[in-house]
Amino acid sequence: MKNLSIFFFTLILLASACKKEETTTPAETPLASFFADSTVKFGAKTINSTYYEYGQRFQVSKAGKITRLGVKTPTPGSYRVVIWDVATKSIVSQKTLEVTIANDQAWGDITPLALTANKQYYITYLSNNWNIVYPKTGSNFSFPIVKGNVVFLAYGYISSALGAAPKYPTTEPTNYMAGFVDFTFLPD
Repeated sequence: MKNLSIFFFTLILLASACKKEETTTPAETPLASFFADSTVKFGAKTINSTYYEYGQRFQVSKAGKITRLGVKTPTPGSYRVVIWDVATKSIVSQKTLEVTIANDQAWGDITPLALTANKQYYITYLSNNWNIVYPKTGSNFSFPIVKGNVVFLAYGYISSALGAAPKYPTTEPTNYMAGFVDFTFLPD
């Protein structure tokens, strides 16, 4: 009986030693987190205009990957979301998302896109309608804006047209941010 007890005790020790310690890092949706905090106030009206490619320039403080792209607009429809490499101004990922309910965040999975820490990226989308936010205090947003492992460096836009190829933003105002384009980031 003693040998059987030692056998099971040894078996339990071996089994617990073989288990990997799993830790899950929570997914981050940085722009949603930023808009939910107390530093912004939402504009009183929805903007309808000509088409613009607009979004946020950002970097991550820790390597990881983007697994989903999201957009929230006041008008249902199809919206092209693009991730750019700032250094080369080239597209590294692109997805068209369907917004079916006005002002409801639409998400789409992408092939995981690896991001390098401290490398700059842009996330943009093409639209002729959007919501707008302003700084709650002062007249300008103070960049950088840190949300978890994501650091927003600027908001930017460029005039475009329906059906046009993606265009890299060239104007970066600080007194407002337009459009709610977001992503899910999983730090390594």
